[in-house]
Amino acid sequence: MDDLGQSLKEGLGTLGSLSVKGFDRAKQFSQEKMGNAVKTEYDQEFMHLSARVESTKQCVNSTANAARNFLQPNTAARLEDMFNEKVTGRGSAMDKRPSYSENLGKHYEKRR
Repeated sequence: MDDLGQSLKEGLGTLGSLSVKGFDRAKQFSQEKMGNAVKTEYDQEFMHLSARVESTKQCVNSTANAARNFLQPNTAARLEDMFNEKVTGRGSAMDKRPSYSENLGKHYEKRR
C-alpha cells in the first residue's frame, strides 16, 4: 500500500500529494471500520471546542442569512403581495408574514 501512495506522490507532484492525503484518510477510515487499526481518540477539551466551533458556525450562518434577507428582500414575495392587493382585492399576504426587519430583530433577540 505504501508503494502505491509513494508512486502516486512522485508521479503527480503536488496534486499527487493531495490525492495521497485523501487516499491515506480513506485507508485509515476503512481500517478503523474493519477493526484493523486503533480508532483515533480525542480528548474532552478538543471535543468541547469542536462543539463550540460548530455552534458558532451555525450562529454565524443564520445571522448572515437573516442579514442577507433584510438587505436583499425576496422580490417574488413582493410581487405576490402586489398581485393579491391589485387583482383579488384582498389584503396583503404580508399581514400574515413577518417582515424581514422583524425576522432580523427576532434573530438578534434570540442570540442574546
